[in-house]
Amino acid sequence: MKSHLRRRTPAALVATLCLLLLAGCGLFEEETYHPPQGDGPWILVDLYHSRKQNHEDYRLSKGDYAYQGVFGWYRAFEHLESNGYKSRTIRTMPLSEERLEGFDVLFINLVDDKRPDFSDEEIGNIQRFVERGGGLFVIGDHTNVYESSARINPILAPMGIEVGYHTAIDYPPDHSVAGLAWIMVFDFDRHYLTRDVEMISLQTGAPVLGDHGIARLSERGFGDYWDPEDTSGYYGNWRFDGDPELEPQGRLPVVQAREYGDGRVVVVGDQNIFGDAWLYFGDNFEFLMNTFQWLAGAEDRPPLRDARPAGFNLGLDMSHNDFMVGRTAEDAYYVFYVNLNRDHAVTADARMQLETWDDALMLLDPTEAFDEAAIDKVRQYFRDGKTVVLSLEADRLSTASVELLAEIAPQFSVSVAETRYTVTDTDADTFENLDVPRVEGVFTLESEAMDVAGLEVSALPRGGENEDEGLSPYLLEITSEWGDPFITARSGGDVVDIARRKKIEDGELVVFIQDGFFRNRTLGHSETTAPTEQNADAVELQYRLLDYLKRASP
Repeated sequence: MKSHLRRRTPAALVATLCLLLLAGCGLFEEETYHPPQGDGPWILVDLYHSRKQNHEDYRLSKGDYAYQGVFGWYRAFEHLESNGYKSRTIRTMPLSEERLEGFDVLFINLVDDKRPDFSDEEIGNIQRFVERGGGLFVIGDHTNVYESSARINPILAPMGIEVGYHTAIDYPPDHSVAGLAWIMVFDFDRHYLTRDVEMISLQTGAPVLGDHGIARLSERGFGDYWDPEDTSGYYGNWRFDGDPELEPQGRLPVVQAREYGDGRVVVVGDQNIFGDAWLYFGDNFEFLMNTFQWLAGAEDRPPLRDARPAGFNLGLDMSHNDFMVGRTAEDAYYVFYVNLNRDHAVTADARMQLETWDDALMLLDPTEAFDEAAIDKVRQYFRDGKTVVLSLEADRLSTASVELLAEIAPQFSVSVAETRYTVTDTDADTFENLDVPRVEGVFTLESEAMDVAGLEVSALPRGGENEDEGLSPYLLEITSEWGDPFITARSGGDVVDIARRKKIEDGELVVFIQDGFFRNRTLGHSETTAPTEQNADAVELQYRLLDYLKRASP
């Protein structure tokens, strides 16, 4: 062997090394399938019929705004594998009976027309796999996008399940996060999948038709039938056109779950619901973990939903701010929330209820009053030596925010034009209508508590990048004497407060008295659009704030 290598020319050696490097970069694809070995449960992930947003090739990351990366499945499978569930992928071979042998669950995620269709033999193999005791987990999507419904429905037909050629529509304010198709589902049947589940949220999905629905739209919901001429987004026309046979109405299911033969089947009508950007919104995570556990027949194990994700856990309370964490409205925080989960060491969980077990708590612009029990939960973070971040805009403080500050920071005050306002001495209406001037210009950040070196921010609305609109970057001209400076901003002789902090019991309260640079109107409304040059530092400030919280965690 050594003499053979010596006879090669340098050019041949270079070519060989290049081929090896290309193979390592994935340009020469190799099969990843191997039979299961050892204890499971074992999950086989079908990457032969689909590569969309899978857990091996895509992951939500800083600086990557590609759609498939934003909604990759890395976090879900990281949690599964951290808790004893093992997986294999099959990329280049069809699903034979032999290749399905030994697996507990077959996972098929949003098939598409760029990959091979299921053969009749494969359809039969999958059906027999379930009949003999396997678990089948299928993810569909709206309006037959990528011909997904047409390809998956022949497998599901004998099971009495069909992914509709519709978009599942429900209405604001009670059942919509944004628009008509980013919906919140509250209507559940009693089932293992729905244990500890209060709400799941789809980002444009399909109704899943059949007699085994366990999660449903409201009575006002309907299925908006697809327009095959619309190839831009594969949508319908966003209205009911009068034919209930074509566009069914009412409490349509978006999840089907049933036993079939000796096995089990779950079909969910949306791909994004469990992607990295949306997995920890509401109870999506709990629902997904229940699904894998039930399909694997592992209900006797400790619940997957109760295991803390690895790394730093940040709780975001949605029960007091009308789901502002996930909304795309101007003053909401959707892009901010997605960015929090771009940090691979952080799980930012937007919770339906205020909990106490996270490493830190973030309260974004509360608008609903905190009762005594909720206030005690906030105080529990201080007793446990943890940090609570309360993020506000001082020129539009809600009564709920003022009352919360009066409870946990009774001497909290802000100063505007040399007038000082204290939460315990000033009525809530005054705070709600506080007339705060704005200072124009981009401000350099300063802090002795955390690293803000090189960062400049303003609250410039994203539309302001167009100079014809005549918008100037601004911050609020406001200061505070409460606690200690956390972040200040300076432009020439102008200095304003961004955030203050104070030790409370064994923990710390950080109050952002202005956070316009964190809101959608500044960061944008899309998780797949990179920030403008003007607003990139606001995103970097998020990451540095997370670094501070991780260091401060007990």
